[in-house]
Amino acid sequence: MSHWSPPPLKPFQRLQVTDGLLMNAERWQLAHQYHRQRQGFQYQALYGGGIVQGLGVRVMPPPTDVRSQYQDGRWVEIQPGMAIDPQGNFIVVTEPMSFRLASENFSREPLWIYLVIRHVDPDTLTRRSELPVIQETFRIDEKNTPPQGLDLELCRVLLPPTGQKVELRNALEVFNPGVGEPNLLHRPRVRSRPQNFLRIGCWGEDVALFRAWQDLISVIPNLHPGLGAEATALGLDWGGEALAGCDLLYSQNPPPFSEGALGALARHWEAGGTIAVEITTPGPELAELLGIYRDLQRAIAAAEQDPNLTSVRSDLASEFRAIQGQILARIPLAHPDLMALATQFQAPLVAIPHSPHPLRRDPFSLALLPMIEGEAVLIAVAGALVLIFGPLSSAWWGDRPFPLGTPTLRAAQELGINLLDFAGQRQQLMQCQQPSPPV
Repeated sequence: MSHWSPPPLKPFQRLQVTDGLLMNAERWQLAHQYHRQRQGFQYQALYGGGIVQGLGVRVMPPPTDVRSQYQDGRWVEIQPGMAIDPQGNFIVVTEPMSFRLASENFSREPLWIYLVIRHVDPDTLTRRSELPVIQETFRIDEKNTPPQGLDLELCRVLLPPTGQKVELRNALEVFNPGVGEPNLLHRPRVRSRPQNFLRIGCWGEDVALFRAWQDLISVIPNLHPGLGAEATALGLDWGGEALAGCDLLYSQNPPPFSEGALGALARHWEAGGTIAVEITTPGPELAELLGIYRDLQRAIAAAEQDPNLTSVRSDLASEFRAIQGQILARIPLAHPDLMALATQFQAPLVAIPHSPHPLRRDPFSLALLPMIEGEAVLIAVAGALVLIFGPLSSAWWGDRPFPLGTPTLRAAQELGINLLDFAGQRQQLMQCQQPSPPV
């Protein structure tokens, strides 16, 4: 997923019509360009480019009217349909079109080929039509790199290694196409454009953390279409320049931060970035209290289901709040480097879920945080610093060795999306207080 780039900020200009106005070609173009520009701005502001309907791709026999050297198994048919590109231009294909994949694979590994379609404005063509009516059209190409810019993917095909003949065939299993079979799983669909796009920096050597974020990002379009994200693995030796491109830094069980790292985190904080630290091995200072927190959460969940325990629910809730207060008081002893960062910005530490914090309510309202394989999740927030106690990210894995129940999985996903939404809102609000860039 690529980050959306807004259209240039230019005022709309329209023709002022008065009696006796002489209409020429330039003024006629100006009058109509105004409406085209407004339409393009509307689609760019509200929607992402994609396929509206049709534009399927199927393998077909070679046409009979082509030369014998092209009578091979490389032909596909693009079916009629409609799409809208990222600039709001409509692409309309009215009849089936034949296309031959000409790419060759000279590697010993299979090679991805991408079949893309792009809108063509007739005003941009070198040879202009002399007819009074001109038709907007399109162009179909094949590329060996993923689609970028205004290209919309129709399908991708995995070509066999060098030395093997290319013989295309329709996929028998459309959700698991093989070599030489059109893969239609990555075709973009027209959607509401995400109003916020975040870049996540995963700090650490554990590839599982990066994989967990990738799996969470894959479900965001269906759970919260207004949010978009991409993750980058930073490794251990990140610096301030690496954080400059991140909205959210996420680490898991990090070693104590050096003075230089704390300085980079402070600059990241000031620039509107968010710092999330997941702690699955809390250490002796917090392990016992977190165990009590877990037991109380289990008791609260059990009391909700048992009418005979209604009388004790109030007492359990009071103890639950009290243990969170004790955990907050102990965190500075367990993580003095992180608390020094929070102190620098005079950010008080609050616990989730009992505070009215955006992490608890936006966009999903959460009461108790999820229990993941018997471990309770607790979140403490100090300004831009989010401390997550418990294996939250492991719940996002799409191929866990031990699957979670649907309620637990969905709660963990919603909590992750709340974290992203909080980081995005914070970045936006901080930017609103910055000086305007030079014109």
